[in-house]
Amino acid sequence: MMKKLSFELKNKLIEVGGNCFWFRQNYQSFFESCGVKRDHYLRYKDENKYSIMRNILTDLEEKGDIETILSLLSNFYILKKIPDDKVPDPAKSKRLLQELKDLCGEDLLEQRIKQQKLEEKRKTKLALINNKLSYEQTLANIKNEFYELLNLDDPHKRGFALEPLINKLFSLNEVEYHKSFRTVTEQIDGYFKFDKFDYLVETKWEKAPIDKGPLDEFQNEVVRRIESTRGLFISMSGFNPNHISLFEGANPRIILMDGEDLTLILEGRFQLIDALNLKIMHAVKKGKIFYRLRDL
Repeated sequence: MMKKLSFELKNKLIEVGGNCFWFRQNYQSFFESCGVKRDHYLRYKDENKYSIMRNILTDLEEKGDIETILSLLSNFYILKKIPDDKVPDPAKSKRLLQELKDLCGEDLLEQRIKQQKLEEKRKTKLALINNKLSYEQTLANIKNEFYELLNLDDPHKRGFALEPLINKLFSLNEVEYHKSFRTVTEQIDGYFKFDKFDYLVETKWEKAPIDKGPLDEFQNEVVRRIESTRGLFISMSGFNPNHISLFEGANPRIILMDGEDLTLILEGRFQLIDALNLKIMHAVKKGKIFYRLRDL
């Protein structure tokens, strides 16, 4: 990786800067497009164009700002003509620009591309770290809200408060989730699209495990929709194991999640997407609509 301009290349860059620009405003704009700060350029604005380029290059070398130096070189390299046609000697300017390009050669572009890839990789890694931290913090906030609900004695209030919490969890995992809605005859607690299927959501937080009645009612709500519709039933108190098998078979349309499953997701033991995929896989392969995450 280039650490400093060669004497020949630096002098040629100074010559090009002094000869290829006539209007100082264009000269300043060129520097800014290469990453040179406006106040850096204005520091030398009263000097001639040769001195401006020499001083800026010297400053950049002393700071070790190779990225901006490469940007200056590559932006000259890709010019198809001189920036200002009003220069006193266009032919000389064109010759000097070509001589600079010849000095740079293809190695400059390869070096510039390598530098850009390293910078993009660094930014991508930093973004991933920041996204991970943001995800973990948001998940922790949702988890804290969930634990606060445990102190509510009123099951109706708990169930009502659970719906927006589920919404936040799905949104955090970038699954578009629609809040509860009502039809003429039904109250649907939520809806989301996942892996090309539409899912209706039922949420319950009662003292006793869910038995056949609510499961039957929810399955009927799902079956009344088009065939690509499935259902996710979330019951904090779990399900009566004697009734689950009544809804399993060759074509299950609903999958089940209990409070323990949800807690494992909120604790970060499973990501929501992975949990859904596991449950769907067992429903498809084995016809089992209630796969417990703890069994993994």
